Amino acid sequence: HLIVFAQPSLPPEGEALIVHLNDKRTYALRILPATDIDARDDFVTIIDDRPPEVEEVAPDQKKEQPRDFAPPTVVSGLMREMILLAEFGKSKGIPGYRRSTRYAGETVLDDGTISARIKEIYMGPDLWGYVLDVENLLDTNQKINPATFRLDGARAVSAERWDLAPRPLTAEQKITNAHKANVYVITRAKRN
Repeated sequence: HLIVFAQPSLPPEGEALIVHLNDKRTYALRILPATDIDARDDFVTIIDDRPPEVEEVAPDQKKEQPRDFAPPTVVSGLMREMILLAEFGKSKGIPGYRRSTRYAGETVLDDGTISARIKEIYMGPDLWGYVLDVENLLDTNQKINPATFRLDGARAVSAERWDLAPRPLTAEQKITNAHKANVYVITRAKRN
């Protein structure tokens, strides 16, 4: 269901909407203001006989999983696992790594333009992975410089997004969180 609440300021030429469905089909709609002569329907039915582009799997069938991913003992595998946990809500931890939130919230960078705080640390025998919450403190767009996060022994730096929106001024901007991003840093394990 798509529910549209039109505002009185809807322009005469209307507004365009693009609707994306879960089965990957897309529809473009134009919402026009109703007039006394040309009243509009409040319900619209779209009949589409196109087959879905996504292959549906019966509940009793197992969907084939891709297999050839790098293990978390190598840099690319650890990076993949950290991204799955932080951005996609993977529920299991990373095999062979201890997750620590002991330093969560601790600021590791605050230069007046950007702020970075630790979210989590994954400690393994050879590699450590850091998930940082990075926030733009400026009123303009800003690109994240990966070199900023090169620690001693750094092996890789990745980010949820490299371009950060300006500091939010409205509730809508704040909800989008486009001024924040997760940054992932992998280093050699710290030896005591």
